[in-house]
Amino acid sequence: MNETLQKQIERSILDISARQKRNFSHEGIVLQYLCISPRDSVHVITEQICKDHPEITENWSVPENIVRRVLNSTRMGRREQRGALATAAWAAGQVLADLLLGRGGTLAQYRAQATKEEHLQVPRMILLSLFARKDLPFSEQVYNAVLRLNKDFAAECLDAITELLENAQNTGKAQIESETQRLRKSLLRSQELIQKLQADFDDRLESSKAEEQEHFFSLLNDSRYGYILDMLVSAQRGFDRLRQRGGVVPLEIKSMQNLVRRLLEFVHEFGVVPMTEVGVRKEVGVADLLELQYEGSPFTNDTERKKVEVISPGWKIEDRDIVISFPRVREIIGE
Repeated sequence: MNETLQKQIERSILDISARQKRNFSHEGIVLQYLCISPRDSVHVITEQICKDHPEITENWSVPENIVRRVLNSTRMGRREQRGALATAAWAAGQVLADLLLGRGGTLAQYRAQATKEEHLQVPRMILLSLFARKDLPFSEQVYNAVLRLNKDFAAECLDAITELLENAQNTGKAQIESETQRLRKSLLRSQELIQKLQADFDDRLESSKAEEQEHFFSLLNDSRYGYILDMLVSAQRGFDRLRQRGGVVPLEIKSMQNLVRRLLEFVHEFGVVPMTEVGVRKEVGVADLLELQYEGSPFTNDTERKKVEVISPGWKIEDRDIVISFPRVREIIGE
């Protein structure tokens, strides 16, 4: 790559990144991995990110939920859709990389490839896929700057790269005209960015409400508060058994029964549902513990199987497929 062009690109990216105050690296990591492996499931994506970026994911309470939240907030919740977007972005990034490294191709070919899929995140994914290729001679500082960008600043960076590349291909008067055009586009982008930020604020406000809701329900089944959701289900089952036996329910117990019923109705109204049934018995292995809270003796190897009983059903927000707490199981000993 031309050294002058490289320095211009690095300076543009660092300047643009400095103007963005909030850090979106957690989104950038997820979307960049998606560009590299577009057909992987959320579970596989999560495992790979935890392996490659432990310094970031060690503070994620339920990493798979974070990945799902990123995909949902970026409008890529459907696997087929995001696979098509990531594949197109990777192909566009390859054309752009070839241009920067002088391996052939034209800007017209790049633009044709870059516009094959219509989605707000496409420019960001093209930029992330471009910098996923370690053969580009950019510094680690620039790679990190790209990773933290949101969709709007990433699009600005991508435009700056293509315009600088186009300028490098021009000389004399044509280069001056191109620079003038670049400044005009930069002004237009700034105006558009103000409008997008307002729209983005509304989206983020809605997303924040969803996160607070998730946090609230996770506390309801936290060990620090005695697994309140589990206690409600257990109490309801006890009332049902008492009614089936024809026992006389004292007045003070009836009021408690009504309270439990109303609380469960409140929980279900927000789409919070159990993941399994209490009392179910089954065999589990080490791999199953990724989605279970296990109580019992340690596993001696990866192939060992143990009989367990479900003592807590686990809970999730069904319409968003967000796990509040995984099912708790206890080892059955002596059978």
